[in-house]
Amino acid sequence: MKTEGKFQRLSYYAAGLHPRTCPKALQKISEYESYRDFISFIKRSRYHKKTQDFELLFDHTLLPFPMVLKFRIPRIKAPGIYPFSFPMGLLKGLKGKIQVSRRQGRCFMELKARWKGPSTKINDTVFEVFSITLGRIGIRKVFRVSSI
Repeated sequence: MKTEGKFQRLSYYAAGLHPRTCPKALQKISEYESYRDFISFIKRSRYHKKTQDFELLFDHTLLPFPMVLKFRIPRIKAPGIYPFSFPMGLLKGLKGKIQVSRRQGRCFMELKARWKGPSTKINDTVFEVFSITLGRIGIRKVFRVSSI
């Protein structure tokens, strides 16, 4: 996260090699509605199949307030490239993609996202720590749950 005058920008990258094959891993990972059961700081998770809207309510001590993230993404069911965007909210206009591929007989997942918009009034360092820490915790937890 970086503030430039009245604007902030964010570049985000995360990647992981799942211990299982893509068909096995994605069975659980694609259950967006169940994320509230997998990850303790997600208090609500909903997916609207028709609009491909995925809504999460985050509440964690690292956050200055409970936060709703609503983004548009197809259900990830197989290797491929899945674009996503944030049509509203704090990071309105954020765009990214998740790429899923087979590697070494396992499932490799890579996420890239970029955003520039009006200042969120959240300190850059706080926002960065939140994004990196909660992202890492969430991905590890989803990988662990989908490894069983």
